[in-house]
Amino acid sequence: MSQVILVVLDGLRPDFVSETSTPNIFSLAAEGVVFRGHHACFPSVTRVNSSSIATGCHPGNHGIVDNTLYLPEIQADPIDTGNHAHLRKLDQATGGGLLSTTTLTELLSASGREIAVVTTSSSGACLLQNHRSAGLTVNGDFIDPAASREYIETRFGPAPAKASPAKELNEWAASILTDYVLPELQPQLTIVWLCDPDKTQHTYGLGASESLSAIRTVDSIVGRIVGALETQGSRDQTNLIVMSDHGWVSYRDRLPVKSVLVDAGLKRSTDSGDIKVVGQGVYVDPEGSIAIEDIVDCLHRMDEIGAVFTRRVMNSAIPFSEILYDHPRSPDILFAPTWDDTRNVNNIAGMSFGGGPGGHGGSSTYEMQPFLAANGPGFKQGIEIETATGHVDLLPTILHLLEHPQVPGKDGRILFESLSSDGPVPETEPVQEIISAKGGAKNIELRRSRIDDVIYIDSANCSAS
Repeated sequence: MSQVILVVLDGLRPDFVSETSTPNIFSLAAEGVVFRGHHACFPSVTRVNSSSIATGCHPGNHGIVDNTLYLPEIQADPIDTGNHAHLRKLDQATGGGLLSTTTLTELLSASGREIAVVTTSSSGACLLQNHRSAGLTVNGDFIDPAASREYIETRFGPAPAKASPAKELNEWAASILTDYVLPELQPQLTIVWLCDPDKTQHTYGLGASESLSAIRTVDSIVGRIVGALETQGSRDQTNLIVMSDHGWVSYRDRLPVKSVLVDAGLKRSTDSGDIKVVGQGVYVDPEGSIAIEDIVDCLHRMDEIGAVFTRRVMNSAIPFSEILYDHPRSPDILFAPTWDDTRNVNNIAGMSFGGGPGGHGGSSTYEMQPFLAANGPGFKQGIEIETATGHVDLLPTILHLLEHPQVPGKDGRILFESLSSDGPVPETEPVQEIISAKGGAKNIELRRSRIDDVIYIDSANCSAS
């Protein structure tokens, strides 16, 4: 029986994959399919994209709209989606409504397929892949079912601490995967999510020696996975997909949204509840006296802010509907920092605003273009595809590979152009769309790609009018 292994290397930019720096990933990609036009979902933060990978939907349909959620009807403090315990409480409080649509692991397990999830990501990103605990889930912070913890920790030891680089932790997970999960459990779907290079890049920045070391480690783990499949004689029955959840940029300075709103007289204090700035969202007290238009105008006056999006349709912002972001949990306003092609101290292009040496979450091409390659009997060999693809396409494509019926209500499409079997192939060039708004002295421009009714967010930024 065929199987699919989905390997997510958190924060790996496509331009860091090469024959010399990542020989295992490079070889796997060169012999299979490389997707040059692959897209993350916006905002380009991890848990939004973890949910999109899991559900085949943009955040407007799955409901995880940022790394931090503000749901005052459930709790006063913002909810950290990186913590699995917080997500479990949210799921319980909403009667099983953590996600607003079904996941890949739910669908496959309901049809009798065996599932395994092995991760070193945040416990929240892990849970979002398998929040109904189908099969086995292993994370440094929890193991489901709980009865499996003693066996795994006795055999492989407890999870090492998450350092930067997280070499020991990632290799611990790799051993569980290659020595136990693949040869003994033999699941039809295995999801692997490694925290590097993202974790190390957040500490040291893009292109730093420590970050490059982290990339070498996860590349070697990809090699271990291939080697384990060859040893057990299942390589020719395995479709192996290697990807990242988002790209990355360097930061030149912080993004002082709260303090700017206070200085403008629109917010009482940085900690006040009249206007809440949570993640990249602004939530306005509906009983308050501050108009959303005034906040949007203030954001437009900030040099650090590029694109602004709003739930309410208005001339000075891009509507949520255009970025597939309109959900009851969405904020009133969503912002993204400006970005450009400036190079950092390690000569890596892509510069924006935020805390630390760099990160992701914005609307730059550097963040919205992650890595994706696939290799196995279900895929063509030795080709590169320029056609737009996205995280939302993974669920329908994997369902197709595992001969599971498609389900309605998903935002993606089957990537027939990459598959070895015959199927309807889309036009080589997708339709390019530009959606504009004018805010103060700024022209805001959202760029999208469209194939039939499937939409991919290319980038968004502003320019002087």
